[in-house]
Amino acid sequence: MQLSELLGKLLPGHQDTLPIINAIREKYQIPEILPEDEDFTKILLSNNEIDWQAVRNDIEQQIRESDLFLPPATKMLYKNIQAINNNSVDFPELAPLDERTRNAVISMFRMIYGLYSQIIPSIDDMYNTLTDMIFENILTGKTREAPQDWFGKVVAIPSFEGETLIVAMAGEFSDPKVITEQFKSMYTKTFGKDRPALTDMNLKTAEFLAMKLQGKSLKYMVERYADKYPDQFPKNKDTKAYDDAVTKHKATMKKNIQRLQDALDLMIGDKN
Repeated sequence: MQLSELLGKLLPGHQDTLPIINAIREKYQIPEILPEDEDFTKILLSNNEIDWQAVRNDIEQQIRESDLFLPPATKMLYKNIQAINNNSVDFPELAPLDERTRNAVISMFRMIYGLYSQIIPSIDDMYNTLTDMIFENILTGKTREAPQDWFGKVVAIPSFEGETLIVAMAGEFSDPKVITEQFKSMYTKTFGKDRPALTDMNLKTAEFLAMKLQGKSLKYMVERYADKYPDQFPKNKDTKAYDDAVTKHKATMKKNIQRLQDALDLMIGDKN
C-alpha cells in the first residue's frame, strides 16, 4: 500500500515526531545517522555509555503522554475502556429491571464493550509500533512502512447470546481491497471455509417448510403445491396417474424439506 510507505518515509520529518527525535538525540547525545551509515550504527551500538532500553522507554513515554497522536475523544475513550472489564457491566442501576430485560441490556453492553475493547490493543500496538519506528530511525536513519492496522482493521467480537460478529473498521485512507481480504480471512477463520449455500430449490421449498412448522400435513402441502404448479400434475384427478404424481411429489417434498432443514441447522443451528 503506497500510503503506508509514504507515511513511513515522512515519519522523521513529521511535526509531531520531529520534536521527540530531536529531544532524544540531544538528551542522549546521539548523532544524526543516514541510512547508508550502517558501519556507524554498529559503532554506536557498541557504545556502552548509552542505555538503549532507556532510550526506547523514553520515546514511548513521550508518545503516550503527548496529546498529538490521538484525538482527545479517542484518548478519553481509551482511558475509559481501560477502567472497565468484561465482568463489570452488570451495573447496580439495572437492578430494578426484570431479569429478562436486565440480561438483554447486559448482553448489549457486553457486545458494545467487545467492539470498543478492540481499541485497547489497537492503540497499544500503535504506541509500540510508533516507538519502534522512531527508535529505529534514530539508531539507523532508516524508516519502515506504517502498518496496515493504522488504516483499518477487521475483528471478531461477541454479539448477543454468545454469537460472533465479524466487524470491519475502515477509514477514509483504508484500502478497500486490503480490508476485503482481511474480512474474508477472518470470516473463514471464525466460521470455517465450507459454508452451506442456499439453492433455488431451498427457496422454493421454504414456504412448505413453514407449513410443516405450522403443523400442516404432507398431503395438505402437496395439494397446495398442485394448486401452484398444476402443469406438473395430470389434469384429471380421478386417475391412477394423478395418484402416482401425488405420491411422487410427497416423497420429493419430504426430501427437499429435510435438505432445507439440514442446511438451516448448519447455518444457524446450535453450534455447541
